[in-house]
Amino acid sequence: MRLVVKTEQQLSHAAKAIKDALAAHADRGLMVTIEPFHPPRTYSQNAMLHALIGELADASGYADTEELKELLKVEFWPTKTIKLAKRDVTVPKSTAELSREECSVVIEKILYIAAEMGFPLKTR
Repeated sequence: MRLVVKTEQQLSHAAKAIKDALAAHADRGLMVTIEPFHPPRTYSQNAMLHALIGELADASGYADTEELKELLKVEFWPTKTIKLAKRDVTVPKSTAELSREECSVVIEKILYIAAEMGFPLKTR
């Protein structure tokens, strides 16, 4: 369960949800993590990101837009760490997992790469 708490009412709701979850898992307990909230990328950022990748694919003659996106992810995409059989593995985040700030950085890097390659992109 993940909750965003910004108001006293939401805090009260979160406390009840934690209490209910604890009752359901009393034998094992719960792990509760509190961290700052980073709003996810906006739909307009997501649309811009995919439009730029498509435009870069067209301009560079790259046939597979999804494959180009995977290549870009390997080059400079924000990452996350997941547990795999007691090992920490670092993988690129999905676009849905990007924060607004992270998505802005990715968009700027795509624009920079395109300009560096001599492909000024129209999507702006």
